[in-house]
Amino acid sequence: MRFLDRHAAYFQDSFLMPTFIDNHDMDRFLYLAGGDKEALRRAAAVQMRLPRPAHHLLRTEVGLSQTRTTREGMGLHVSRVRWPGRRAGPGAAGLLQGADRERK
Repeated sequence: MRFLDRHAAYFQDSFLMPTFIDNHDMDRFLYLAGGDKEALRRAAAVQMRLPRPAHHLLRTEVGLSQTRTTREGMGLHVSRVRWPGRRAGPGAAGLLQGADRERK
């Protein structure tokens, strides 16, 4: 946490810095973690303990992954990290449900 404290000290208290674990423009967390869903839950729990707002992007909460890195090909990776399944709505926390119990 020392790194995070030093990083946060660089910004004014009024500066809003939301945090996220992954998004559709990068390799998904589960892909990088080798499909370890417990690691995703732990990452979300740590994220919820940070003083900055946590932002769970579309489909991270249901454990979206991919089969290849976004770095393959010519950067046309969107179809690799997006999921054609139903959009998650309120109450669809899935894998990350309860991660905010420790929120400070």
